[in-house]
Amino acid sequence: MTRFCTSCGARFSNEVSFCPNDGTPTQEVPAEQKDEGDPLLGRVIDGRYRIEEQIGEGGMGMVYLASHTVLGKRFALKVLRGEMARDPEVVQRFMQEAQAATSIGHENIIDISDFGQLPDRSVYFVMELLEGDALSDLIGRGGSIPMEEALAIIRQMASALGAAHQRGIVHRDLKPDNVHLVTRGHRNRFVKVLDFGIAKVGGASSKLTKTGMVFGTPHYMSPEQAAGQSVDHRTDIYALGVIMYEMFTGTVPFDADTFMGILSKHMFEEPVPPSKTESAARLGAIEDVILKCLAKKPEHRYQSMDELVADLDAVRAGGTVEVGRRPGIAPPQNLADSLEPPSRTEMRLSRGGTIPALPKNRGPVIVAAAAAGLIVVGGGVALAIALGGDDPVEEVPTPVVLPPPPVATAGRDAGPVPDLEEEAQDP
Repeated sequence: MTRFCTSCGARFSNEVSFCPNDGTPTQEVPAEQKDEGDPLLGRVIDGRYRIEEQIGEGGMGMVYLASHTVLGKRFALKVLRGEMARDPEVVQRFMQEAQAATSIGHENIIDISDFGQLPDRSVYFVMELLEGDALSDLIGRGGSIPMEEALAIIRQMASALGAAHQRGIVHRDLKPDNVHLVTRGHRNRFVKVLDFGIAKVGGASSKLTKTGMVFGTPHYMSPEQAAGQSVDHRTDIYALGVIMYEMFTGTVPFDADTFMGILSKHMFEEPVPPSKTESAARLGAIEDVILKCLAKKPEHRYQSMDELVADLDAVRAGGTVEVGRRPGIAPPQNLADSLEPPSRTEMRLSRGGTIPALPKNRGPVIVAAAAAGLIVVGGGVALAIALGGDDPVEEVPTPVVLPPPPVATAGRDAGPVPDLEEEAQDP
């Protein structure tokens, strides 16, 4: 089914209820318009990239399969089109995606090789073609894979993000759709992290990254991100915890019928431990690792990705685990019930609550910490939250330097984050 935005005209191949560009409710494309051709198909861009077919689209642009007319090599070409291409702020954010990904130079981060502008002022960049599945596809299919393979996927994500953090770059929109699993040599699930379009770079103080504006996808936002406060690399650690939770239970830890409902749960509710969900995943000490990533206060989470990797290594075990498991699937019997917990971490467990079913649409939104109301801004929807306080939180850029993690499969602005609620008492 194809839907389109009645305001900006953007089309979407999946079931997106609201346009991520301007918040307008989408409608199904009329039958008589479905056969209209894309004007870019068959064209040669800048004399060297022939557009073969459309292979995807997102909130900021469409992605095409392109072949180099001289080299014959295939690439993915991402184009920012429509009204967004005439918004300087959106164009800057689009190009920042290319600059951020390229500057990191890590094998688990997608490679950007070229960029340019079309005659109609639309901008584009060229990236490596990923032939594989998104992590969200693996989770959606469900099924049992070796625990060590599941941990290898997580370790590669952590390694890529750790390299980004060393360069002062925080992804801020980490989610399964932005993690692709490809074949690389003898490895069938080699991780590629992509979509750094809303990444925060170093101590950037532009209006693209200012305090009070939150970019991301609600189900994977950290509490401080949901509150519109300043964020640092630990917001990616929280998002990785959400992904791990979803990998092993088949559902995200927090859900609601509205964006604001989801954000409120991130800020004020404790997650239900995976062992207490309907799927009753038997994960041993790995559950403690996940819950530490999901701590409300950044100082109670892992303070770096290499700390997280070290504890993952400490609880590694054989057997299998259900990735994307669904209620009714029996937990694996050959996975150790009790593993040694990480020795240098203090785990905080909570109990209670239920997890509603996931909504179909989990598109990105922008939350503005300002007066109440719905505000349309370039690149997404701004939902206003009255947080109180007159002055934004000042961020003191502090680069995070991490030693190379002990991982064979992979090669900030660290400002104070205000407390969102009183520290929970130990059980």
